[in-house]
Amino acid sequence: MSEFKEKVLSEISFAMVDDAPDLQKLYDKVAATDEHSELNDNQKIVLEWLKLTAPTGKPMQVVFWMMNNAAWGHLDELRDPLMELTDKEQFEVLTAFAQWGLEQEEAE
Repeated sequence: MSEFKEKVLSEISFAMVDDAPDLQKLYDKVAATDEHSELNDNQKIVLEWLKLTAPTGKPMQVVFWMMNNAAWGHLDELRDPLMELTDKEQFEVLTAFAQWGLEQEEAE
């Protein structure tokens, strides 16, 4: 069974335990799982770096630090994956990062 299918089934099982499952929330979780599984390897590397660095500053600061440090050669492991992203792929990473950040805010 694929990892995506397992996650979807897990979310459905969890929702069915509730007396009145929130179908919109369930849909959002499944959609988020699907979106992240569509990211390519370079996008996943960049997204993981953003997630790991997020607690150190505001979201836009984290993006700035990533771009600045990669440009100055301080993040060699991130520079190539970052620079190889197309504009569309960059937007997809930013979307995934924003969605993840909003989920973290809601969880607090």
